[in-house]
Amino acid sequence: MAYKVEGSTIQNLVIVRHGDYSADGSLNESGRQDIAKLTQQLENYLSRKVLTSGEAIITYSLADRARQSAEIMASRVGLLAIPKSSLGDADGMDYFGQEKRIAEEFGNIASSYSCLIAITHEPITAYLAEILLPEVNGDQNRIVNNAWARVYDRDRMVVATISPDQIISKRDIN
Repeated sequence: MAYKVEGSTIQNLVIVRHGDYSADGSLNESGRQDIAKLTQQLENYLSRKVLTSGEAIITYSLADRARQSAEIMASRVGLLAIPKSSLGDADGMDYFGQEKRIAEEFGNIASSYSCLIAITHEPITAYLAEILLPEVNGDQNRIVNNAWARVYDRDRMVVATISPDQIISKRDIN
């Protein structure tokens, strides 16, 4: 991959695939419930300390389902949520080829926050970690289930895969 964000201070990167959605592109009831449950799982896993450090932020794509997922998560954990067009402009956009835009948009964020939660779409889930964390190989990073998250730590390793109902794999985060 040609594009990387250099000088990243990210200690915990959480990549979330938006919740389930209806034909109009907005979250359906199941999607809202799953994102709420996923948020609780992330809170349990990351701890309030990480989320309330003042160094955590949520970013999301411009699609309704990602925005709504971010709003639910932000309201529950009290974080700022900001849109990023490189994570997806609208339904039907071509997500491939966004690497340069992601690197450009996330340069300042990656050097300003220690915990980044990015709510986006598959296939961007497959290569976002590779761009933001130079040591990560994106080949194994796809998130194909709605309302699931993958957590990376400062060692640039996947430490947890989290669904709305369970933490599937876990290693303690310091």
